[in-house]
Amino acid sequence: MAYSPEDYNRTGDLYRAWSTESKSTSSAAQGEFKYDYSKMSIGSTDPQSSNFAQHIGVGGDFYGQDARPYLAEIVYGAIKWGSAFGDKFPRQRDAWTELNKRIGRRKMKQWMKEGMEAAGLTVQMHNTPLHVEEI
Repeated sequence: MAYSPEDYNRTGDLYRAWSTESKSTSSAAQGEFKYDYSKMSIGSTDPQSSNFAQHIGVGGDFYGQDARPYLAEIVYGAIKWGSAFGDKFPRQRDAWTELNKRIGRRKMKQWMKEGMEAAGLTVQMHNTPLHVEEI
């Protein structure tokens, strides 16, 4: 919610570009949370367009290249990408640390437990940290 850069036309595409999959057995549950860039529009290289530079390169070596496959990494700073917005473009973000700072680890653990119980799973909590594995 930092809204940086402020002059960027926020389409909400990145917010909606995520998919989930889950499977469970009587003894285990597994889920995946994936970035699905195909749910996003590409934008335009025309400076007069309201979709100018939305999810497409507009400068230098990246002109006309589709940025959607890499947008999550660009936004969170893992990939440096030329910007039409100069210094206003956001720096690297650590969303997980920020989320834990704002809501707290206990609340996150509580919400995870409540979500699993709402899905019909029996949950037994232990005093161990929540493990998130990036694939």
